[in-house]
Formats: sequence, C-alpha cells, structure tokens
Amino acid sequence: MAYAPLGMVSALRETSVLFAALISTIILKEGFGVWRFVSSGLIACGIALTRYKP
Repeated sequence: MAYAPLGMVSALRETSVLFAALISTIILKEGFGVWRFVSSGLIACGIALTRYKP
C-alpha cells in the first residue's frame, strides 16, 4: 500500500474474493446461490466506485 494508491490495492484485493467465488463454483461444484450472487454484485459495485472519478 505504500507504493500504490489505496483504491487500486483494495480493488485488487476484492477481485481475489470474486475469483475465489468463481473457483469454488466451477471447480468445487458449490452452488452459486442468491447470497453469493448479491455479495459478488456488491463487490463489483464497490470496485466500480473506487474507479469512478467525477
């Protein structure tokens, strides 16, 4: 975090959560239920908001 802006670091960290959800759904055959879909959408919205510059 000392070398990159905090928004970019947190966005990268949150994308790892999305990749973990996809891996668990595809490889481990876990269900991609409503709550996982909602939480993934919220994470994606958060990433988009960190990149938004008015």
